[in-house]
This record gives sequence, structure tokens and C-alpha cells, in this order.
Amino acid sequence: STAHTVPHTQVTEQGGGRIDVATAMGDVRASGSVSLDPLRTGGSEGRQQAATVRYTNSGDRPVTLSLALGMATESGRTLPDGVVGLGSDTVRLAPGATAEVPLSTDARHAVRGNFYGYLSAKSADGTVLAHTTVSLAVHAPQHRLTVFYRGRDGKVEPDWLPTIWGPDGFVDYADRQAHVALVEEGTYYVSSAFYDMTDHGGEAGTVVAPEVKVTEDRTVTLNAAEATQVHIR
Repeated sequence: STAHTVPHTQVTEQGGGRIDVATAMGDVRASGSVSLDPLRTGGSEGRQQAATVRYTNSGDRPVTLSLALGMATESGRTLPDGVVGLGSDTVRLAPGATAEVPLSTDARHAVRGNFYGYLSAKSADGTVLAHTTVSLAVHAPQHRLTVFYRGRDGKVEPDWLPTIWGPDGFVDYADRQAHVALVEEGTYYVSSAFYDMTDHGGEAGTVVAPEVKVTEDRTVTLNAAEATQVHIR
């Protein structure tokens, strides 16, 4: 069985585990990887056909497989029940036979995140005979987040772009001149720092909006003039 890896442009670079030589040399083979089409939260459509996983028995004895799918984000948040479904949780393969199991998705139960994991096929004694890497990206609606920074003099700095962090990490600006970032619905952390030289030495500070909840287009302004001064003696 050859190696299979989800493409870099998909959710994960997790492989199909085909370096497991004992399993790869067995009689049962399965599709190496499946990248499901992205979903969007708040969808009203019901279950839709998404992909097919193929199983082949190259041996001379019949095989019965029990299928189980487990998917989670990198942080360990599991995919809610009902988002991805199996056409069957059992596959019976005669010698030399091939069977296909459909995978379906349902956006009505989806929550935002990049999910990945394995569809495992086990024998009657619980031994994993084959597994398929499965990945799914779930997106939320996008909105415009406009962020301005006012210096210690209270004036807007036209070239100053505060840092935006979200559930997926650093967020870049879609329109840097307008200070606009396109973000999915969620909670974001916005911050900016300053450093000034004065007659008595350097003054450094950070201005933070720690919990910017985005459910629609909104504007956030960080104002360094409102920073609270701390003296260190």
C-alpha cells in the first residue's frame, strides 16, 4: 500500500499511516485520504453526499469490517455528532471483493474549526486492518473588522496596523490602507505597542482589546493616550 497524505492546502498534513508495514501488507486496503468539501456554519441544508471510501479484500477469506470515524481539531476539540455520517458502519467483503462506503456531511450541526482524524476499519477482534485520513474545514460567515490606532497624542496613526489574533492564529489585513481585515465570526484579540524616548528614559506600553466579539462589521480603536502609566522605582 502506498503512502497517502492530505495536500498542504487542505486542513492538515497528517498522513494515512501507511508506514505501518504490517497493516500495509495485509489483505484489506482502503482509500488513503479523503478531504471533504468545506462547510459553513448556520447552513440550512440537510445531509449531502460528500465522498466515498473504497475497501478491497485481496485475500482468500471473507472479512467483516467495523467502521468508526473520529475527528478533532489540533487542540483536541471533537467534531460534533451528526456533521459527518457513514453510509454504513459495517462492511462485509468476500475474497477479492471491493465495497464502497459513502460519507455525507450536514452543515446544520457544524461548528467552526479545522477537523481531521481517521476512519478506522477493525476486524471482529478489534484489530485495525485499514484506516483512511479524513479532513474537514468548517467556516463561519465573514465580516469586516476595521482597526485603528491612536498615538499618545490622540491622533490616528494612518500607517499603524495593530496585531489581530483569532482562533486560527494571526490575521492579516485584506485592505491595509483602509485598516480592514476580513474575519470569520468569532472572538479576536487586538493589540499594539509603543516605545517613546523621553528626557528621563524610555517609555514602553501596550494597548489591548482582549475580547473583540465579531458578529457583524465593526470598528475597534486602540488609544495609547488612555494608557495607564506605571512607574518602576
